[in-house]
Amino acid sequence: MSHRYLTGCFVTSKRSEDRAPLKKLLGKSGIAGGVKIANAGLSYLMSVLIARLCGAEDFGVYAILFSTCMTLSLISPFGQNTVVLRFYSEYETRRGLNAAGSVLKFSALLTLFGQIIAELILAYVVFFSDILGENIQSKPALFIAALILAFGLGWGEYVSAALRALGYVFKALAPRDVYWRVTICFGALFALYYGGTNNAYYTAQEATLFVSAALIPFSIAQTALLYRNIRGTPPYPLSCAEKKSIALSSFYVWGAAALQAVTAQAAIFAVSFHFKPAVAGGYFAADRTAFLLSLFQISICLVAMPMISEAYARREREKLQMILATVSFIAGGAALIGAIFLMIFGDEILRIFNPAYIHYQKILLIIALGQCVNAVTGPATSFLQIAGAEKPYFYACLACSVAVIAGYISLPPLYGLTATAWLSAGMLIAVKLFAWFYGYFKLGYDLTGVTFALKKIIKK
Repeated sequence: MSHRYLTGCFVTSKRSEDRAPLKKLLGKSGIAGGVKIANAGLSYLMSVLIARLCGAEDFGVYAILFSTCMTLSLISPFGQNTVVLRFYSEYETRRGLNAAGSVLKFSALLTLFGQIIAELILAYVVFFSDILGENIQSKPALFIAALILAFGLGWGEYVSAALRALGYVFKALAPRDVYWRVTICFGALFALYYGGTNNAYYTAQEATLFVSAALIPFSIAQTALLYRNIRGTPPYPLSCAEKKSIALSSFYVWGAAALQAVTAQAAIFAVSFHFKPAVAGGYFAADRTAFLLSLFQISICLVAMPMISEAYARREREKLQMILATVSFIAGGAALIGAIFLMIFGDEILRIFNPAYIHYQKILLIIALGQCVNAVTGPATSFLQIAGAEKPYFYACLACSVAVIAGYISLPPLYGLTATAWLSAGMLIAVKLFAWFYGYFKLGYDLTGVTFALKKIIKK
């Protein structure tokens, strides 16, 4: 579908200024999309290479630990990776750059506080839980490696959002999504070249330490760029009411993100608990593969979120609906094409990780269903949070998470991995459908863009 056709569908006026938001969205989405495509390929290569270096058992431990760090990176910023985009645009529009800069600084403090809590949770997982199994050689070394990784990923979520709010799309995404993974892939290839393949030369601790160490320079570089942009901002003291508003919004945004992240990653923990780490490695490979279907949705939403926030703050309803519709059509179409590809070649893709993983194609397709629904609903979650509907969305996530986690505990022993996959997909489908219904009937926006596009076609 060409840009010209999309413009014709979604923009009623022929004036160039009306087309500007869509052109800006599509143009920057091309940058973000390119970065995310590179990220997807490099992430896949990174996982495959580490699996080859570690062997099935150690890769299972690494997968569990990496999933833990990824989960903590989503919840430890206390929702600031979303809140900062909403309030930065709002304060910049209504109160100027000084006020917006103060929002960034306040959000940074909340994020750092969240990192402390995340590291305490990580310490419990490594030292006191049995999730990682009993064959860990050095838990202190593993904790140090995981601590660096969890902090780098969690702090990076906030820094990336802050840089996008400032207009740095490529510099916000490329360091972690591309450069970090390129470094890991080259290092792993070097190790494989000199150590051979499939001989399990490296332990889970060594793999985690290598991945963590490679992240450090890129985290420092992004932090330095953010500091350079806000250090000269004249102080604008936020009132207690303003801080309370940001903190309260952060709580609900954080709560919803935490519930979804924990519930999604809890599937891997449930598999490792009911079965064994080697099985968790296969489930992890299927889950990571299905996640690729949301690639375009993630990349275009990274660009669209500041535009959505700005349009909502300025009460530009037509422009906002146009952006929502465009994101939905692009992300949903790409996901559906990807799902067809996985139906045909999914087993061969899983074989790349490990020949034994070919039997996980059914799990892959079940999880992929949830990712397709996620992509079709576009920026549903972000829009509700920007529109101030984070509280009802939080309660919807809470209800779904309780039901799904209860299912993780009771159903896998009876129905195996299939139950875990259906529960994981069901969680995503349920919360996204709630977001669509709330956005359409309560806020008056169609998050899939279907109704909006039909109205434009009928008018023509």
